[in-house]
Amino acid sequence: GIMRYEVHSRYCYSGYVAVENKEGFDAYVNMRCVHFDERNYCMYAGGGLTSKSKAADEWAETEHKISPLKSLIIHNP
Repeated sequence: GIMRYEVHSRYCYSGYVAVENKEGFDAYVNMRCVHFDERNYCMYAGGGLTSKSKAADEWAETEHKISPLKSLIIHNP
């Protein structure tokens, strides 16, 4: 499994959000989170790497995914 390749703990890496209304039911996978300890924080964002993935494009997508979390932390220390 993935734990063979990852040496860090995933903590609360992902989850889902579900919304039900009169039109139906929508569920979203949440793969963005931040783990805090006493002095630091670490941001996590899921990716869908494939054999055709380009590292620079994947990095840009990851930066885009965490930008809302990053702006909250940077603007609200």
